[in-house]
This record gives sequence, structure tokens and C-alpha cells, in this order.
Amino acid sequence: ITIQNTKVSNFVRGLNIVSASRYHVLQSYFLASDAAIIQNQLWGDSGDGEMMGNTFVAAVAGSHNTVTYNSGGALRFVGNKVLAQASISNCIEIAWNYVTSVGPFMAANSIEGSCVNGISIDGNVPLNSGTITGGEIAVSGTGISATASVAQPAWTITGVVVRTSSNNTGLSLANMT
Repeated sequence: ITIQNTKVSNFVRGLNIVSASRYHVLQSYFLASDAAIIQNQLWGDSGDGEMMGNTFVAAVAGSHNTVTYNSGGALRFVGNKVLAQASISNCIEIAWNYVTSVGPFMAANSIEGSCVNGISIDGNVPLNSGTITGGEIAVSGTGISATASVAQPAWTITGVVVRTSSNNTGLSLANMT
């Protein structure tokens, strides 16, 4: 499936991928309480999705995430703008709880706003070889927080500019190898 040049606004969930693989979301705009929820509940390690050049905006304060990535394997998340207009939990939450898989490839994204965490990596199943490269994280909380209950092996974080506005931690990593 391809979603391109689409605008979705003022819903509880802007984009909710429940079970899909080989999807492409390109140059689109999502404004919602939770702008995007990405998962594959049927085949937790099957995905190969691509999200490029999109804008995701969380507009309601509270226990929300701008983008939540739960399963699907090998997501390419490149050149997106991830914003929090209101005070929320995470700009991006990678909460891996289905099956062991390959982590996302995240490059050249702009992650900004009033988030407790710019990127939160957690879950109880290993997510191997994730990459976060290039781009900028400018949030009020911690830039990248990893608190997974099991080791997340072989992640690469390189070339990311991390800024926080409240004297918080840039990178808080636990159970990463």
C-alpha cells in the first residue's frame, strides 16, 4: 500500500497500521492525539515499511506519543518531522513486545517539542541492530532514552544533534549493547 500527499487531522489516531507489510507513507501530514501507531500484530517480524518526508504532530497533552512503533521489522523512517505541540510522553516510542526483529533505520529526522523523551526505546523482546543517524532531536526532556527490560544488541547512534531545553539528559541508555 502507498499513502502519499495525504492530510489527516483532528482524530484520536492519525495513522493506525495494525497489520501490514511493505507499506509506503510519503510526503503526508498527520495531526492527532497519537499521530501514528505502527505495528504488525499478525506477523511481528514482517514489515519492511517506509515512511519518508512526512510530518507527524501530537496535538493533545497527556500520555500520548507522536509516533509509536510496536512491531513490524526493518522500518525505514527517513526525513520526517516529528512534533509535539502539547506536553506528551514521547515524540517517538519504540515499544517492542512481539517477536525479536531488526530495529528501525532512522535517518535525517527532525524531532521537536515538549516530550518527556525524544526517542524512547523499551519493551521486553530484543530489537536488534537499530540505527539512528543524522537529524536533530530538540525536546524538553531526555533526547534518547533506552530502558528496555532485555538487551537491545548492536544499535548504532551516530551524527545526531541532541538538545534539551530543561537541563535533562541527552542520552540515557540501559540494556543496550
